[in-house]
This record gives sequence, structure tokens and C-alpha cells, in this order.
Amino acid sequence: MRVTVERIPGSSVELDIYADDVEFAEAYEKTLRKVSRDISIPGFRKGRAPRAIVEQMVGREAIVDEAGRDMMDDLYRRAIEQEELVPVGEPRVGILQQEPIGFKVTIEVFPTVELGDYASVRVEPREVELEDDEVQQILDQLQKTNSEWVSVEEPRSPRDDDKVIIDLNVYEGDEEFQEPATDQEFVIGETPLFDSLVESLKMMLPNTTGELSLAFEEDDMSVNPALRGKELRYVITLKDVQQRVLPELDDELAAKAGDFENVAALRAQIEKDLLRNKAMEARGEVATEVINAMAELATIEIPSSMVEKELDDELTQFRSRLAQQGISLEDYLTTNDQSEDDLREEMRPNAERRIRNSVVLQEIAKAENFAVTDEDINAEIGRLASGAENPERLATLYQSDYFRGLLENELFDRMLTDRVINIATEGRGAVTGAGAAALEAEFAPPAASVEVTPVEAGADESDADADQTEEAESVEPEADTDDTENAADAAAADGEEAAAEESAEDDAGEVKE
Repeated sequence: MRVTVERIPGSSVELDIYADDVEFAEAYEKTLRKVSRDISIPGFRKGRAPRAIVEQMVGREAIVDEAGRDMMDDLYRRAIEQEELVPVGEPRVGILQQEPIGFKVTIEVFPTVELGDYASVRVEPREVELEDDEVQQILDQLQKTNSEWVSVEEPRSPRDDDKVIIDLNVYEGDEEFQEPATDQEFVIGETPLFDSLVESLKMMLPNTTGELSLAFEEDDMSVNPALRGKELRYVITLKDVQQRVLPELDDELAAKAGDFENVAALRAQIEKDLLRNKAMEARGEVATEVINAMAELATIEIPSSMVEKELDDELTQFRSRLAQQGISLEDYLTTNDQSEDDLREEMRPNAERRIRNSVVLQEIAKAENFAVTDEDINAEIGRLASGAENPERLATLYQSDYFRGLLENELFDRMLTDRVINIATEGRGAVTGAGAAALEAEFAPPAASVEVTPVEAGADESDADADQTEEAESVEPEADTDDTENAADAAAADGEEAAAEESAEDDAGEVKE
């Protein structure tokens, strides 16, 4: 086989691939024997006809053509391996000659990277501390969540934070525009309602009825498409006004909130969680700044097929997120006066940035001789299993090939991100202040971590490994091990499932923004 390679713009290559005479002759003979077995020639059993007769019956050109086609896949695979290329798109093929077969392949390949002086990037760490009122805001919200609604003693108009119970009829002219809504509940200032409806409600008293008309412009993208260009009459009956009665912030509420012994324990956990979340968010911001800056110094061409694949995946995820909110992608596009192509173009810059950053990070890992060791994975398994109800069982589960693969990917991303952050901050880390300790505690093994030894080849593994059919995806640099923990917890729970259901107030949906 003879191969010539030419790199062309767009991270693409052109391969001219030619079979040599000997291997093509062997392929021709193999094809000739196959053809001989497949055709019927009078006077001869299948596969027994003389070569010259078979060539005369079928035509030598046809046999040459089929032999060449049979060789092309193998020749292409060998050429890719020989030239150490990683294709990322579908190849385009053109025949150069028939005998021996020669053909040109144009294919996008994984991009090459010239890093630039990534070690010169400098970024300041973020100082993370808790503000005085942050914990109290959470406690206030906790009281609010556990409050009771009680009808006001003296009839009065609704105020902000009150709950109103209403009947609602909507008309277009004298015709009903939608099904009447009965005993609908809205919290003033929390439930999204048209401002005009809120103002009308604030001027009403319980057990009274009011009307107002609203006209919607044809090009008003802020409202449901069904309302655009309409003039509607809203008839509202205010049936009740209720106000919150907050519970005492005491040990009983702490126990209800999460089985805490007292308010002090609840407050300590809130402080810990808040600090952890702020530190993780700050780390993500620093990581993004560092990686963006390092990627900007690199020279790289991103293949269009990689971008299109990334856009396909992002669009699928976006459609799924919309579906969880009860919205179709088509309705979203209509509301925003967009086509799917418009949305893809809107997403394109971020998709290109993510691919560029990912490829540059991989190249930095090579430059830094960075790798995740078995010891790193075992230490992480020990950390994750510690504190579990059955740590040994969980540790065994994590030792399956599936979960070790997930952990290796996540550790690679997390530890490589830490490496580039330390380069850019000159060893100071992403976070200073109280958040630094919180971040360190987040990933530090506990004092009594579970001892983990590697699984020996051929040893039995958890049955859960055989059930896993998903491939571990590349993780964004900011990712932690939540996905792995969740997956392992689900497998270790012996099939127990939890379902959360959300209720929607469909009847009154048209009055919401």
C-alpha cells in the first residue's frame, strides 16, 4: 500500500491511497473465486468453471471493480493507522484508478494544537467569605416554606406576599376564550401574572368581582402566541385573601428541616453548604477564566463536523430541559420568533469555545505529562465510600470497570483543572479566605476513609457493571463527582426508585406571563 497525505484548511486531510500490485492481485483472485461460486455456468458446477470462462461471462472489468471496492475499507483503515490520524467526520471518497485500486479520501481529523505560552497566563484567585445576612436569608426562606396560609381576619385588599383564591373567566368579545378557572391560587409577587391583573386584584376586596380588558400586540414576544393580536376581557372574582403565618425558628423546625438536633446544628450546616457552594462557584469562574485565556494563546482549527456534533447534542439537551418544563422546542422557537437554524447559530460560539477549550486542555495534559493513577482512583473510591451505610459494598461497586471509568474521567478533569489553576495563580489556588478551607474539605479524604485495593484480573465484579450500557462522556473541567455518586447510589439501592411529581395549574395558564 502506498499513501500520500496532504493537510488542507479546516483540520482536514486528503489521503491518496494505492494498493500495491501483489495485494491487489490477491484480492482479484479472491473476488474471482467468490464470483465463480455465485454464478451458474452451463456445463460446470458452481465454483468449478475455468478462470477464463468466468472472466468472459462476468467481464474482467466488473471483477476488478468489485475487488477494488472490497479492498477500500481495509486500505482506508490501515492508512489512518499508519498516518496516526483520528477521523472526526464522514469521509468523502473519489476513485483515482481501477487497477490496482487507487482512491482519494478527504476527511476531517482531530485538530492539531500549537499551545503557545500557556504557562504565562495569570489569574487572580477569588476571595470567598460568607456575608452576615446570607445564613439568615436561608433561615427566613425555611420559615416561609414551612408557613401556613390563614385567611385575613378583617376583609382587606391583597398585598404583596398574600395568597389570593380567585375564579377567572376570559372572553374575546362575548365568546369564552378559554375554559373558566375556579378556585385558582396565586401568591402576589411570586406567581407570574400580568401586571394589570395584579394591580386590579390589589384594588379588590374579598367576595367582589372586577373586570379589565387587555390588548396584546401582534409582535409581543413576551406572551403566549395564542394571545398575540387579541383583545381580551378578564372577569375576576376574588374569593379569599390569605396571609402567611410563619413558624418559630426553633429546634422543632430544625428537626423538620432535616433531622437536626437544634437550630445551632441547622445553622452550622447552612453555613457549611453556603460556603461550599460559593467556593465551588468561584472555582468554576476561575477555571473558566484560566482555560479561556490559555485556549486563546493556542493555534487550532476546529473541524466543522465536531462543531455540528456538539450543536446536535446541545440541541437535544435543550429540548429535554424544555420538555421538563412542559414546553416543546417548537413552541419555544415560535415564542422567540426563531427557526431551529437560528437557534443553532446562536449556540454556535459557545459550542466552538467548549470544543476549543477541551482540545487545548488535552494538549496541555500531554505537555504536563499529566495522568490519573490507580492510586488516585482508589483514594477517590475510599473518599466516596466513607460515611456510607455499607462502605465496603459501595467500594466494591465502585471497583467495577464502569464506575472506575467514570471516576477516572472525572478525576482527570478535576485534577487537570486544578493543575492549570495553580499555574495561572502561581500556586495560590482558585479560592482564598474561608472558601479555601471549604474547597479543600470538599475533595479531601476523611480521616477514616475506606481502604481500597485494586480488583484483580478475572475477579468477580458487581452485576451492576454488566447492566451499564452508556458510555462515559467527557466531563467539563468544572465537573465534580456528583454524577458518579448518584449513579452508584442508584445501583447500590437494589433497584429502589424515587419519583418526584410536579403539578401544573393548566387551567389558568393563559393569564401567566
